Amino acid sequence: MRGERVEIRDDLPGGRRELRTQIGPFAVAVREVPGRSLTDQEWQDIQLARRSYTAMWGDIGGDIFANDPHDGRDTMLYDTRHYLAWVSDGADSCKLVTMRKVSLDPARLTERQRADPVDLLPVDVRFWKVRTAGRAFPLWNALKAHARRLAPEDELAEFRIASTGRTGTFPYGERQRTARERERTGVAFAAIQVLAAHGDTSLLYACSLCPEFRDRVLGVIDVHGTYLPPHFTRTEDVLGLPPGSVGLDNSLPLVQQHKAAFPGYFLDNDDAARLVAALLDEGRITVAHLGSTITRLVDQESATGRDWRQLEELLALIAARDHRGLAEILTRPHLFKYLIPLMAPGKPLARLVCEARDGPFSSTLVPRRWVRSAWAILAAARAKYAPARPNVIAGRRSRVTRTAQRAPTPF
Repeated sequence: MRGERVEIRDDLPGGRRELRTQIGPFAVAVREVPGRSLTDQEWQDIQLARRSYTAMWGDIGGDIFANDPHDGRDTMLYDTRHYLAWVSDGADSCKLVTMRKVSLDPARLTERQRADPVDLLPVDVRFWKVRTAGRAFPLWNALKAHARRLAPEDELAEFRIASTGRTGTFPYGERQRTARERERTGVAFAAIQVLAAHGDTSLLYACSLCPEFRDRVLGVIDVHGTYLPPHFTRTEDVLGLPPGSVGLDNSLPLVQQHKAAFPGYFLDNDDAARLVAALLDEGRITVAHLGSTITRLVDQESATGRDWRQLEELLALIAARDHRGLAEILTRPHLFKYLIPLMAPGKPLARLVCEARDGPFSSTLVPRRWVRSAWAILAAARAKYAPARPNVIAGRRSRVTRTAQRAPTPF
């Protein structure tokens, strides 16, 4: 690795590691913390960032993330690593971006659990099912077989599959006026990727990803105006499965719970709009049914300073009885959450949970390729924001140095 100076310290208290780097104007510090080592302050920071997920995607009045054993704070079954990335661009206050990486610890499992760990799996594996050639089976079966092909000498190769996710940001919902403000998230997430993969023996990472998150949040725009996202490969492509054969398992109550709690993320927005419009056209639901939803939406979105043109458009569509246009606005990712009360069992929109197509896709990542895309994002940010300096990140060849122990602190 040549050019950019990246410092990684791996001898910090409680099994922590830290990465620090300067990418043009962006000063970045990423802290990796084992779940069992989290301080109260670190946990509060993570929870603060995770509120961005619920603010954007749903869970009104609920707390589906509470007491999640995969956070690794109160159980020995999981090797969980939390990532807290603080990024400052010298002009605005720090932004916090978080992520979680978790895998089962086979040494802590019983023989029966090692043979059939499905009920213990992180949701990014457990949620998904493979449907092909008239058969349906858990995604875990396909991941296990693939891991054993990658490491035939390792009889526990499948436990070298880690799940990544629970990405959050703070502050969230702010109006970001410039590309530099917006791209702090992409730079911070790329730095998280570098630290998460550094020295990791995982064969694969698994995650559930909403395309909008990849295509609008986690990347940067390079000097040529091209958007550069992280490399999230579809599971079918990595495992050699037919296109579209991996989907959410709607037979699982846990999947239905997440769809009902986070419709903006777990339901396809276009398909959900089609279904809502059809229900309005057929008279199975009326604008009157949506009255309290629309009132709450207008009140809360106005209070947060959202785009007034969007609210004016919504009111105009109601007046024009434009069902399709109305449905498209109500099922936009950040507005879909207002329909949650109408999606409960027995409510007018309950059918959306099982009938709307999947919002996210299953992604299986080869760590070396995933981190290579992170270096490319950091290189793009470096070239864009500090073009006069000669040193650049060059993929995996960028130099990583280690320094003496120093407690990580946010900028």
